[in-house]
Order: sequence, then structure tokens, then C-alpha cells
Amino acid sequence: MVDQVENHKKEFGEAPILSFDVPQPTVLMGQFSDLIESNCLLCLTDQGLSLSFSPREDNIIRVVNTVRQDKKKFSYPNIKYRREDRWANAVKAILSELAKMNIKIKGYNILVSGRGAGADSWSLTASLYFGILHGISILEGLDLSKEKILEMSHNANSFAPSYQAKKRDVWILLNAKPGKVYYWSERKGTGEEIPYHGFEKQSYIVSSSLPFSVLTPEEDEFRIEAKDVVSEMESKSITLSDIRKLSEKEARSMVSRYPDRERRCLTHLVVENECCQKAKDYIEKEDLASFGKSLFSLQRSIVGNAELTSPELDWIWRRGQECDGVLGMCLIGIGIAGSFLVVVDGRAFNLYARKEEEYERIFGFRSVLRPFVPLGSPFEERQ
Repeated sequence: MVDQVENHKKEFGEAPILSFDVPQPTVLMGQFSDLIESNCLLCLTDQGLSLSFSPREDNIIRVVNTVRQDKKKFSYPNIKYRREDRWANAVKAILSELAKMNIKIKGYNILVSGRGAGADSWSLTASLYFGILHGISILEGLDLSKEKILEMSHNANSFAPSYQAKKRDVWILLNAKPGKVYYWSERKGTGEEIPYHGFEKQSYIVSSSLPFSVLTPEEDEFRIEAKDVVSEMESKSITLSDIRKLSEKEARSMVSRYPDRERRCLTHLVVENECCQKAKDYIEKEDLASFGKSLFSLQRSIVGNAELTSPELDWIWRRGQECDGVLGMCLIGIGIAGSFLVVVDGRAFNLYARKEEEYERIFGFRSVLRPFVPLGSPFEERQ
């Protein structure tokens, strides 16, 4: 946070009156759960955004984004969508909701900085919505409930079609507690709290340090194809509920006459749903070994069915399989953002860490290995 304050001073010539971090909404398992209205395991992690605010004498909102190396300004409350403003339309979108409520606010200088992969990912819009509202609420003394923030975020999505915040991302930013993961239900629109304390000393995140954009086209393509397959199933009176009840074997049989890619799409959705359900039970029972197996199972489907990988990710995945004591690992993130959740037994950490040292020699940049600790919401801390 010291760097954030100093960078704010350099950018705007004055110290901020408010600075805070916005954690990263992270899907541990169930990235594509929304396609069949199933469930995912969700939490907050330590990569995300840092925001700082200083007041202005006019009604101008000036935002500098060091992640995108870009800066924008506009006046409040006369906010208009401009395609060329790109990421800043997310800031405009959520502030336009305050304007609709006839809430008067000062002008502000706002610095947005990033901390790792979360700074440039699908959850960026949700993080900006939350961060901007959280900061303005504190500075202007606004009393916005969680329900109101969720409603405002939903409405803000209509402002800029290219920047959409998923309800689950905003929800976890409002509700997460330290040391907890959440079993999010797409159908219910809420999450069930699950303590993760039994696994914390044996769980790590390995970041490939790949740019978020590396896998984005492949993931977009998979999502479109999988959505088409689901729509075709529904046209044959096969409901989302029917799909959620399928086993992997049943899914393969159901689409046995389909083209190979369509078979793989449906199979992955079913495997993902099955692994997520099992993982929830294993976490609740503090069964680390079985939880690890469910991670391995899902990762095999991510690679084999969804075909979301790269040379760097393949290397990390293979090293994990080779290392005795690595109980499980799987790509995680909002978007498959190039980070793995790895669970190990007590002996394996140093051995696996040494393997990761080879990564820089081969690919020319370092992977990052750090403990996985689910964080709490800044909103909860404020209450």
C-alpha cells in the first residue's frame, strides 16, 4: 500500500485520502457452471486491484489505470458511454447508477493499480464496480446495503456491453470471510460458506506469470461451443437439470454421434459439475487426499476435453504429476488465468518448489509460488 500512496502522489501531485486493496474473485472449480446453472467453488485471493482516491475542487472524475497504462476523465453526473474509453466505461457504468439516484458527489482523482493476474482478468469489471462504490461510499458517507450494491452492479451491466460483472463476483466481494470458500449456486444466486482451515498449510497457488490474454480466445471459443451444445440439448427436451444429473459416462453416451469437439464440450461441463460437488464434500470432511484427486480429475478434463492449455501450463501440470506428495492441482481463476491451485502433503513443498525453479530457465520468466489463503471482503471489514 506504500507504493500505491507514492504512485498516487507522483500521478496527481498529492497524497490520497483513502487507499485500499480489492481482492481477486477466484473460481477454484466450476468456471463454466453458469452454462448449466450448476455450482462452483468461489473465494477471494490476494491478487486483484489497489485503489486510491483524492478529492478535487470540480466535478471531474479522473482515473489512471496503471494496469492498462491508460488514463481517462469525465464529468459527474453527466456520464456518457464512449466506446474508445474501453475499461473506463466500467467506472462510468457504476457511477452512472449513483447519478440515477440523484446522489451528489465531489470530483475525485482515482489511481487503479494491479496486483498480479487479477488486475487484468474477467473479474476486472466486478472489482472496479466494487472498488469505486466502496471508496465513494466511505468518502461521501453513503449507506449502501449489499443488496443495493448487487442491484446497482446488475443495472450497470447495461451501460457497456463489453464490460459485464457476474453476480457471483460482486457477491463474493461483498460477503467473503477470511479462511472461507463458498459453494456458489447459479440457480439460487447465493453461496454456502465452507471453512478451509484444515487445508491452508498444504495449499499453494502457482502462477505461470502468463498474460491473461494468452488463453482468452480459446476460452471464449470453448464457452460459445459449449453454450451451443447445451442449447441443442434443450431443443431436444433435455433440461439443464437432466444435464446436471449426468455422469461422465452417460454424457459421452448421450452425444456419441456428435462431432468430437461437441462431445468434449458437454463432457467437460459434466465432469466439472461432478468434481465440484465432490470437492465440496471433501473440504467439509477435511479429506485432503480426496480433494486433491478431484482437482486432478478436473484438470485432466480442462486439458483433454476443454483443451485449455499452453506450453507453460503443460509444463507446470506435468511437473506436478511427477512430484511425489503433490496430491492434486487444477487451473483456477475468473477465466482460466494461468494459475494452479496445488495441494501437497507435508514433504512435497520443497521438492515441488525446486522443480518450479526450472521454469524460468526454460521459458525466460518466473512462475510464482505462494500460499493459498482465502481472504475476507473489505466490505465486511468496514461493518
